Amino acid sequence: MMTYPSVFVIVLNWNSWKQTIECLGNIFRNDYPNYRVIVCDNNSQDGSLEYIKAWAEGWSDSVSSANEKSDAPYIPAVDGPVAYEQCTWPCVTQGTEAAQGGACLTLIQTGENLGYGGGYNVGLRYAFRSNPATYALVLNSDVVIPSHFLTKAMSAVLYGPARNASVVGFPAYFHQNPRRLECAYLRDALSRGPVHVTVLPEPNEDKLNDAMAHGAALAITPSAPVKFFPEEYFLYCEDADYCRQVRKRGGSIFIQLDNPVYHRVSKVVGAGSPLQTYYTRRSKLAYCRKYNPPMEYSIVLARMLYSTLKGCLKSLIRRDWMSAKAYMLSYWHHLRGKKGRTWIST
Repeated sequence: MMTYPSVFVIVLNWNSWKQTIECLGNIFRNDYPNYRVIVCDNNSQDGSLEYIKAWAEGWSDSVSSANEKSDAPYIPAVDGPVAYEQCTWPCVTQGTEAAQGGACLTLIQTGENLGYGGGYNVGLRYAFRSNPATYALVLNSDVVIPSHFLTKAMSAVLYGPARNASVVGFPAYFHQNPRRLECAYLRDALSRGPVHVTVLPEPNEDKLNDAMAHGAALAITPSAPVKFFPEEYFLYCEDADYCRQVRKRGGSIFIQLDNPVYHRVSKVVGAGSPLQTYYTRRSKLAYCRKYNPPMEYSIVLARMLYSTLKGCLKSLIRRDWMSAKAYMLSYWHHLRGKKGRTWIST
C-alpha cells in the first residue's frame, strides 16, 4: 500500500501573475493527495500577489490555459477558490509563521528581488522548517505538469529507481510542441560549463552518471545533504552548482526520464533579452571559475572573450545598444568579481 509523504511545491513569481496563476491551476489538478504549494513573490511591481489572492478567492475567471488548444497531456487549469495564507520573509526567518493548518497555498512576499536561488530558498526554508521530513519540488512558474506528475515522482522516490536519490530531475519538453525535447538534464562540457542535453539516452545506456537536474523542475528529498541553492549567481547556473554540491557531499541525482514537464518560452526574463544575455554569460563564467581546473578556465575565458567581442559587434551593427552593453559588462563584471544582482534593474 502506497504511503503519501508531505510534498511542498515551490513556485517563484516575479511580475508574472498570469503565468503563475496558470501554473497554480495545473498544480492543483494533481491527483497526489498530500501536497501544499508555496508561492514566493520576488517583490513584483505589477500587483502579482493581489491578483493571485483574487484567483485563490475565486474572483478571477481568466485562466487562459483552461481554454488553450494544446496537444500537451495535462488537465486544464482550474480557477479558485483555494484556501491560502500569507506571510512575509522576515516572519519566516524568525520562525513566527510556518504551515498554518488548513491552508493548501502559502503566499510569501520576499520584500526584494532575491533572484532564482534566493527566492526559492525562502520557500525551501519555510517548507523544511514546517516539516523537516518533507519532500520539496522546485517548479518554474512557466512550467506545466500533468495531473499524475507528483504521484509518479513520489512512486519512484518511495518504491522505484529513485529510492536512494537526494535530488530528482525531470525532462522538459516545449509546451507548444510537446513532442520536442527542450532539456533532458544538464551536463558539464569541457571549457563550456553546464549545457542542456537535448537527446534522451538509449535504453540501458549508461550516460547519467554525471547528469545534473535542471532548475525548471527539481525535487529535493529529505535525505539531501544540501537543501538550498547557491545565491551568488542571481540568475542561471544555480541548478548545476547545487547538483555539484549535492554530489560533493555524498548525495546522488536521479533523472526520471519517463515523467516529463512542459516548459513555456520564458516571458519573465525574455529569450535573447539583454537581461538574459548578461546573466547567462556572467553566471557561466563564475561557474567555470569555481569548478574548472585553471587550464580549462583559461580556455573558457578566451572563448568567452571572443564571443563577447563578436556579440557586441553584431549588436552594435543592429544598433542594439543594450545588448552590446550586456555582452561587455557580463565579461567585465566577472573579471571584477561582481556577484548577485548587478547592472540591470530587476
